[in-house]
Amino acid sequence: MKKLTFAAISTLALLTAAPTLAQGFNDATLTQAGRNNVLDLTQTGTGGAVNVQQLGDWNGDNRLGATGTQSGTGNDLLVVQRGNRNAFSTVQERGNSNKIDLTQTNNGNYASSEQIGGENATATVNQSGGFVGGFTRHVAVTTQNRTSDSQIKVTQTGLLQSATAEQMDNTRNDSKIVIEQAAVANTALATQSNANNSTLYVGQFGALNIANATQSRSTGTTGSIFQAGLSHVASVQQDRNVGSSTYLAQIGVGNRAATIQTGSANSDIFANQGLDNNLLFVRQAGSDGAQINVTQAGTGNDANITQTGSFGSGITLLQNNNNNSASLQQNRAGASTITGIQTGEANVLLANQIGGSLNTIVSTQTGDFNTANLTQNNASWSTITSFQLGNSNTVNATQNTGTSNMILSAQLGNGNMATITQGRR
Repeated sequence: MKKLTFAAISTLALLTAAPTLAQGFNDATLTQAGRNNVLDLTQTGTGGAVNVQQLGDWNGDNRLGATGTQSGTGNDLLVVQRGNRNAFSTVQERGNSNKIDLTQTNNGNYASSEQIGGENATATVNQSGGFVGGFTRHVAVTTQNRTSDSQIKVTQTGLLQSATAEQMDNTRNDSKIVIEQAAVANTALATQSNANNSTLYVGQFGALNIANATQSRSTGTTGSIFQAGLSHVASVQQDRNVGSSTYLAQIGVGNRAATIQTGSANSDIFANQGLDNNLLFVRQAGSDGAQINVTQAGTGNDANITQTGSFGSGITLLQNNNNNSASLQQNRAGASTITGIQTGEANVLLANQIGGSLNTIVSTQTGDFNTANLTQNNASWSTITSFQLGNSNTVNATQNTGTSNMILSAQLGNGNMATITQGRR
């Protein structure tokens, strides 16, 4: 076994040191204390290990000075940078069971890791910092390409941080992306492409955070975002995914979320928003046998949900509390169902089905001053069912241009009004 140990405190000494370790089972330990240090290390072979510690500021600055490259199988890279405005960039390629572990503390650090080829690769990035002297502003970029059964995990604590994680091109079979961020104004971007049976999770805690998760051309995948706090924004997109699921949860006030599935047969969307003044936007297109399940608990929430060209699909909405609104629509959807349930006062439900046959709308409202507008256009052998319990409620149920349709409406309470229309417009 070869072992190389470096201890340096000056830029000059390190500029002349660019260790290259060949063959296998190499072990390199490097310690740098001071400012503006530079490191360039290359390992080739099997079973290599690198342990790097940089203590100070401006090490590897401008994303150029601190780099590590490993090729082979079973390589480990452990990097710790403690200070401000440090940077480290590393690449592992052509091997199995490779590991990257980057830890950065204080403010303004940059971490980049890339793993190419092989199986069971692991990339872990931990960035945290004190708030003394400025915003945290860490940046983490992680990529895995053609690495099956692999995992990326990024953890950031602080302000104005950015995390990007990507798995692509046959990074499949139980591969995972996990991004966790805490504090304020952080951004997370997670992407999986051609990554069958893989999972993606983004968790954010605090305020004003943004999360974006994208999965495409995959089977059996799961994309999840969880946000707790104030004024978060979340977006989940799945394209040409079969048998996949989206889970979206926001707990707090003033959050915004959008989730889109296209060409994703037998895929489901589950969305949950708690507390007040939240907005949810959901779209499914060309997703036969797909289900959308939405729950909003609080006041002043709004849900806008549409399914298009989806046979045997369903939308289920539950809203609890007052002054909530929902717009639920299915276009060209045969044998599909819209179910809207609202509990509270002054809620509004709009449910619309256009085209197709054997469709169903079910509306249930409990409380006072609620309104349900329920419409089926160009739909045959379809049914609208409305039930309202309370006072001063209104239902408008309409079926236009169809045959063998049915409307069932029941109201219990005082001062209620029902308008039923069937026939051509």
